[in-house]
Amino acid sequence: MRDPRRLLVPAALCGLLLLSCRKTTESSFPDLASARREATEAWLPAYLPQSATALRERQDARSGETLLAFTFDPADPFLTGAPCATVAEADVSPPPRLGRISWWPRTLLSDRRGGLRLFRCDATTRAGDDRPAWLALDVARGEAFLWRASR
Repeated sequence: MRDPRRLLVPAALCGLLLLSCRKTTESSFPDLASARREATEAWLPAYLPQSATALRERQDARSGETLLAFTFDPADPFLTGAPCATVAEADVSPPPRLGRISWWPRTLLSDRRGGLRLFRCDATTRAGDDRPAWLALDVARGEAFLWRASR
């Protein structure tokens, strides 16, 4: 009978190889105007509020998985006219795991999302990319978190 421990090293090397193939980029911008002006690969939906500040985005270029967080003025009615609809927690796709990210709330990585208002938003950023985005809002704190799963 073969020793199963002999497979641990090759399996670990394959796992590391797969992780190294992931090309993630991270960007941050002080406000929406700067993000629109300076962003080259950042994912910025058209419906972001003009009051958006402290934008942080991480994206996997190969899979298209994306995380985007920002703060906003709770008085900004940016969801009016946005292609977003309220959804139940059970209907929300989980955010992609793109490594350790200090600015992404752990509550969004679990099944319970901490009482945040949840939305499904239609794609409005790239021609031919019809993946929905998921939006979690903490209106009281003026914090927003958006994500897209892989293509």
